[in-house]
Amino acid sequence: MKKILISHVIIGLNVGGAELMLMRLIESQMNQDKFLCEVISLTDIGSIGTQLQAMGVHVRCLNMKSARDAPRLLMQLRAIFVKQQPHIVQTWMYHADLLGGVAARMAGIKGIIWGVRTTEVNGPGYGATAIIRKACALLSRFVLTYVSAMTEVVWQ
Repeated sequence: MKKILISHVIIGLNVGGAELMLMRLIESQMNQDKFLCEVISLTDIGSIGTQLQAMGVHVRCLNMKSARDAPRLLMQLRAIFVKQQPHIVQTWMYHADLLGGVAARMAGIKGIIWGVRTTEVNGPGYGATAIIRKACALLSRFVLTYVSAMTEVVWQ
């Protein structure tokens, strides 16, 4: 049976709610023969990334330092997706939603899931995050296939 390749894109892999949820999701799929997961961190590996690697998950780090790295990351992600041809790209948090979602669409990936992990999508925002959230809202009709607030439900 051919495995379903899932590329997870996340801003970073230090300990936090979305990062722990990502690890739990991947752990739940480890014993199933139908999924193959990879994780792409826009920044560095963090402690969750090290744990994922120890579990045998392929983890890439793109070393984003600032917003000026966004064009480079967009092109790197697109190149990864063109080469890997994942069946699904699941992004976690706004920065990854924007960059990962747009790169996946540019690479022709049809299965895109944004992991919106907040209850205040229209709530107050600050600085770059508010701008990215608004950009995601504007691009959502062109980019995404699914939005998941409860990621576990998507995979059951």
